[in-house]
Amino acid sequence: MVKEFNGKLNLCTSSSTKIYINLEVSEVVELKGILSEKLENTTIGKLDIQHTTMNAEDIASKTIDISTLMNHVQKTVEKDLIFYCKAKVTKVFGENSWYYISCPGCKRRITPRKTDFWCIPCEKKTERPIPRYRLEFGVLDHSGSTIFVIFDEEAKKLIGQDASTLFEANIYEKATSNNDDSDNDDEVQIPKIIENNIGRELLFKVKITAYNRKIKRQTFTVMKIIDPTFIEGNDKETKDKEMEDNLKDGSDSKEDTNDSSNDTSKKSKDEKVVDNKKRPHDGSDTKEDNNDSPNDTIKKAKA
Repeated sequence: MVKEFNGKLNLCTSSSTKIYINLEVSEVVELKGILSEKLENTTIGKLDIQHTTMNAEDIASKTIDISTLMNHVQKTVEKDLIFYCKAKVTKVFGENSWYYISCPGCKRRITPRKTDFWCIPCEKKTERPIPRYRLEFGVLDHSGSTIFVIFDEEAKKLIGQDASTLFEANIYEKATSNNDDSDNDDEVQIPKIIENNIGRELLFKVKITAYNRKIKRQTFTVMKIIDPTFIEGNDKETKDKEMEDNLKDGSDSKEDTNDSSNDTSKKSKDEKVVDNKKRPHDGSDTKEDNNDSPNDTIKKAKA
C-alpha cells in the first residue's frame, strides 16, 4: 500500500513482503541488449488507433427475439449466422464455473494432471496456466429464454477486470473467510461483481453454428455485448441530424423560392422597361387623351 506521511509517499508492506530494486536478471539484461541494438537508430511512429463504428440501422435489421433465434437453429445452413438479440440477464449459472484454466499460448482449456497441467492442442506441459472467463448467462425477453455463453475478451469488458485478478481475489476471500461450513467447499461461488449484471438489459451479438444443432443443452456463443442506450443514442443523433438536414433543406428551398420570385419580379420589370423602349412615342397621344373633354370622348366612342 502507498501511504502519505508528512507530505512524503511511503510504501507500507507486511513482514513477508520482499522488494527487489533494479534486480539484475540475466534474461532481462539479454532482452535489453537485443532491443538497444534494434532500436538504436529507430524512430517510434505515431500509433494509429482504429475505431470500429456500428451502424444502428444494420443492427436493427438483424435484431431478432429469442424465439426466432431458437427457430433458426433447426434450419440447415452452410455458413454461420450472426444475429443481434436484446434480452435481460436473469441468472448466472455456476454448474460449469465462471472461469476455465487455460494455456497461455493457445488460450484453450488445459487438462489437470497429478503434478502439472497438460495442453492437448500444444502437446506440451503448461507451467503457468491462466484463468479465463467463461460465463453462462440465463437471458429472457418477451418471447422466451435461453443461455448465452460469454468468453474472456467480451467478459473482461463487461466485468471491468480480467479473470486472473478476480480469481486471486476470490481465492484470498475464501482463505480469509470465517465461514467453516465444509458442505459448500465443492460449490462454485459466483463473484458478486459478476452477479451484479443480473437485471441488466443488454444487446448481444450471437452466432449460430453447426455445433448448435448437435448439442442437447442449447446455448449460444456471444461475439459482442452492446449497451442498448448506445444504439438508441446513435439512432437519436441520426434522427436529429436528418431533422436538421430537412430543416436546412426547407430553409434553402424557401430561399430559392424567394430568389425565384424576386428574379421573376425583376424580369417582369425589365421586360416592361424593354417594351416601353421598343414603343417609339413622343408622349403626344397621352397628352391628347388627357386634353379631350368628356363630350369629345363620347363622340370618339360612338365613332
